[in-house]
Amino acid sequence: MRDLTISLEPTMGTCNRFYAFVASNRWIAADGDRKRSKKGQIGTSQVKITVRVFGIGEAQYKLGLDLPGTVDDQSLTFNLSGGYHETEILI
Repeated sequence: MRDLTISLEPTMGTCNRFYAFVASNRWIAADGDRKRSKKGQIGTSQVKITVRVFGIGEAQYKLGLDLPGTVDDQSLTFNLSGGYHETEILI
């Protein structure tokens, strides 16, 4: 098993809702008014992370993925398009 911390944080504009799914399990479902995070364990095989963010216009948010002990930690910034953004990442 591997530890994983996922975080979602508004950085510009208005984010209304954050959703994050890890291996199809809901990890985050929260208002997008402040940073939200969750720590848990995932298997050692490849895992799909799906993030959906709803907001206003071209709002911006930061997605953080932290795998302790690896150099694969990520901090990614995305802009909504028409009030929505969705991304999928395999780790």
